[in-house]
Amino acid sequence: MKKSFFWNAVVATVISAGLFFSGCNRTEITDDQDMAQRNSMAEGYFEDVNSISSQAAEGDISSYKTGGTDAIASGCATVTKDSSGSVRLITIDFGPTNCLCRDGKNRRGKILVSHTGRYTEPGTVINITFEDYYVDDNHVQGSKTIENLGPNAAGHLVYHILVEGSITLIENGETITWTADKYREWISGVNTPKIWNDDTFYMWGTRTGVNKRGQNYTAVVSENTPLFKKADCRHFVSGSITFTQTDNQRTSTMDFGDGRCDNLATLTINGRTKTITLRH
Repeated sequence: MKKSFFWNAVVATVISAGLFFSGCNRTEITDDQDMAQRNSMAEGYFEDVNSISSQAAEGDISSYKTGGTDAIASGCATVTKDSSGSVRLITIDFGPTNCLCRDGKNRRGKILVSHTGRYTEPGTVINITFEDYYVDDNHVQGSKTIENLGPNAAGHLVYHILVEGSITLIENGETITWTADKYREWISGVNTPKIWNDDTFYMWGTRTGVNKRGQNYTAVVSENTPLFKKADCRHFVSGSITFTQTDNQRTSTMDFGDGRCDNLATLTINGRTKTITLRH
């Protein structure tokens, strides 16, 4: 009886796998999984930069530094501020060698920030660039611009975010090119500026990138099904992204789940769904 049950389970697994692969060839699956992983890595790296910069502006990068004191210069990063002009400048220097930050990532190099006002002030524009900046030995380059559009009808601050960036991978020397034109709605945590782990956000908009075979793609997040981010979770916890390959218009969808904080997402290709583990 046990043997029969085991054999039936094996057959069911093989049939299920066969159904998935019959609907889409292995190249399509590999391409779309790689595309989803690259997009997730770029999204995560450039979102981290936003968090680090806003924390530095408030005078406390405790979510990223190491060490046991509250001085912002302790542990990994040294923060230098210049408020002498109309545009305020912040330099976040992780040093020339890798430093393991509290979020488990090694960083080195500098994040350079200019801002016209506080992150929470409507009308503030923040520009972020990099100098020899690496995360886990992956070279991050480019720029990010954040504009505070003020509160929406629900009273939540909304930000317009533009990114033009690239990540050169230490693993194989390949470069992920990535752009974003998206919006961030700050749902909770705005009234506790020194506490970062209670922040939550909705995000939507458009991303573009290139998969490992050099094919362009567009990734769209609808405002009706936005991505939901908890500051104390590395990945999005809900919402979905629809990818479209530019050359053949093939689409796939990545769904981040039901709100649980994990590193799993489901990728749907031609009606077939596969669970993937997010790497960054």
